[in-house]
Amino acid sequence: MKVLLIMQFFLTELVLAQHFSNYRALESSSSRGQGGRALNVFPSDEVEPFDPINRQYYQKVAVGQTFRSNNPWSGYTHWRYITVYNVTEGVERIRKMPFYKEDCHDRAIVMATWEESYHINVTLTAAANATVLGIGVNVSASVQHGVRFAARRNIMGTAGIAAIHYPYKFSETWEGVTWKQTYDQRTGTVSYVENSSVYPKKFYLNNQNPGFIVKRVITKVCDEEGNEAKPSDQERILQGMGL
Repeated sequence: MKVLLIMQFFLTELVLAQHFSNYRALESSSSRGQGGRALNVFPSDEVEPFDPINRQYYQKVAVGQTFRSNNPWSGYTHWRYITVYNVTEGVERIRKMPFYKEDCHDRAIVMATWEESYHINVTLTAAANATVLGIGVNVSASVQHGVRFAARRNIMGTAGIAAIHYPYKFSETWEGVTWKQTYDQRTGTVSYVENSSVYPKKFYLNNQNPGFIVKRVITKVCDEEGNEAKPSDQERILQGMGL
């Protein structure tokens, strides 16, 4: 009887130790998007762009992959990351590309052309990789390899003004937080991990959806002789040009 009890106690301790080991491995590997992944058992993927810990709303929300919890005392059977973030658009001058000056008598469908290609680095600061966070395959690829940015733009000469044309790159920055949503399949309870020392985690991703624009700065409105037009005539001239 004693031998049986000892063996049963030993097996119980072994199972519990294995549970904790699996849970630690899950928590560690999930941050790399490996191991422990489960079918999505959450009642819904409709999640508000809301941080329940700091009670703050954001513009966007991304629902991450579902993982199992192997910790019998965690209070939940499954979990996933929820990332809430705001999107801001930034514009910056491409200094390596020249600007073009347009003079009063320049008239051409194509006065000049920019053509440039270069590499843009993408920075991700987050609780896990982009796949685990559920923010898309393209984002995951861009974080690993960056983005090849290619631009080709023609400039049209419009007689009647003097102007400078500047090339700009614009892109989005996603910034917010990631928190951990939980689900107990036994009770149907959806909740979240509330631990201010751990969650929410900072989320930051830059150089998304890059594009190319040209800003034209009119420096002078010209008269027929190519001189600067009188202030009283400038508005009429610009309207006649459709500007």
